[in-house]
Amino acid sequence: MLDATAVRVRTGPLLARVRPFWIEPWTPLGLLALLQWALVLGLALRVERNGWLFYQGGDQTFLYSSAVVVGHGHLPEASVGYLWPIVLAPITWVAGPNFIAGLPGILLLQVLVLLPLGLLAIYGAASRIGGRLVGYLAAVVWVLAPHLTTSLFVARYHEKWFDLTLPQTLGLTGMGDFPSMVLLTVAAYFVLRLLDEGSDVDAVLAGVVTGLAIGLKPANALFLGGVILALPLARRWRGGLVYGLALAPAFLTLALWKYRGLGALPIFSASPAIREAAAATLPTMPLAGIGGHYANFDWHRYRETIDSLREVFWSRRLLEFIPLAGLIGAARASWAKAAFLGGWFFAFFVVKTTRGTIDAADWWRLMTPSWPAFLLLMCSLALLVPGVGGKLRERRPPEPGPARRWSRPLLVVLGVLTVVPLLLVVALPVQRAETAARIEAVDIPGQPPATPDLMDSLDPSIELEAVRRGDRVVLRWHGGDPGRAAVFYHVLRARTVEPRPPAFSGIYGTAVDGLRCTSSGAPHCATWMTDLGSTREQAFVDKPGPGKWSYRVEVAGNFKDDLAGGDPLTYSKAARVTVP
Repeated sequence: MLDATAVRVRTGPLLARVRPFWIEPWTPLGLLALLQWALVLGLALRVERNGWLFYQGGDQTFLYSSAVVVGHGHLPEASVGYLWPIVLAPITWVAGPNFIAGLPGILLLQVLVLLPLGLLAIYGAASRIGGRLVGYLAAVVWVLAPHLTTSLFVARYHEKWFDLTLPQTLGLTGMGDFPSMVLLTVAAYFVLRLLDEGSDVDAVLAGVVTGLAIGLKPANALFLGGVILALPLARRWRGGLVYGLALAPAFLTLALWKYRGLGALPIFSASPAIREAAAATLPTMPLAGIGGHYANFDWHRYRETIDSLREVFWSRRLLEFIPLAGLIGAARASWAKAAFLGGWFFAFFVVKTTRGTIDAADWWRLMTPSWPAFLLLMCSLALLVPGVGGKLRERRPPEPGPARRWSRPLLVVLGVLTVVPLLLVVALPVQRAETAARIEAVDIPGQPPATPDLMDSLDPSIELEAVRRGDRVVLRWHGGDPGRAAVFYHVLRARTVEPRPPAFSGIYGTAVDGLRCTSSGAPHCATWMTDLGSTREQAFVDKPGPGKWSYRVEVAGNFKDDLAGGDPLTYSKAARVTVP
């Protein structure tokens, strides 16, 4: 039988070999990252999908078609932020104008790069509040919570949560909400470091990353609600000034992007079309409320959303308790940090609760950039434990952050990410050709219906041929990369030239080949074409009657591969034919 001394002698070399492997925090976070990838892969294989095409919220074609235009060296209509189209532009060089063809690159970028980055950031932010143990708790919740929450909803809501919401929350779509969440989590980490240490480097890093998040999605400016509350409480006057200066280039880039792409700044414009083109991306803030176009809190809509949440979730009181009690827990560590988390989360909650609905499941997506704040508040509940919470940070304090030798290279990288978009927005010529057009529904009595409100790209590789055979028109087409999902086609028809109807008081002029376009900024077009039906075949026969007609083929697809639905993805050039 071995005595204790012999055991220590024999296990000593083994521990010496194991200890270097267990490097805190990289080893536990690395294992959690592997677990997260495995869980996301399992989710991707189980949810309803069509190849690489998962449920999308709708803005994916705005973002991708804007990236197509940027990839071709032009500035698009600025209906969305500038950062994501610039980031996705290289993917469009390979994938082409079809969003589905670009999905593998987009999803791999988000899952392989942004997903672990968010894990590191949530750990760092939580450790700044309650120490490393709270950081590990937040990291575990970050990985497991999305997959454990389905059972908290009533059975009839499981499909909307599992198939519609979770893919968007975990980066399986082309939307801007998931990368917004990750960038704001990284920004929160640097803001919390700024509150702790007051370093100018942390202020610059926090400002630059916040600016990138706002450039990706302007509504992310709601994050500033927490920053504005926290910095004065922490008396970080110098840090606040440096933070603001680091944030300024992003606002300048966004303003130029909107002005050049729309022809005017939306918050100052009297044009309804320009305001509507940016309404989905602008947050409800005092600045954006100029003219009363964006500051329109709807109390009735707010109550409906809250009541709907109570009907589908296990306990509304639990959701109310977590952020409020978490604020108290965070305040035990720092009043400034509690104000930061509360301002961040509740700014999104107040604004977005009147925009989305629980029944359509879009409220969860709109709230995505604020979920890290909710998670941090939830983990701050550990600080309320008597006799333990106050000592967690003292026993396992947070890491000091990246060494100084890493701060400068990081600043250089982030500086490039700030300067390059500004230079591109200044240098690129505004798009004039109709290679991407905003396709919107226009309801005018006596006029043909328009396709849904999306932005699609023109795919020149789709070759459409229209041949008259008697009083019929035979359409055939081929080409175009359908991507890694099943697609189908909508056949659209319009008169080759159609003047603007007297009933329409908008800004569109004569329709040519089924498109009406504006002349301010980049082209803002609406289809003016009759949808003749959908088909999986690459042929169609129509009997239009006498006249000069233009036809287009629109490629469509959805996560259910259902011909009755489906978002338009791209469309062909027009093919003209005359029927005597």
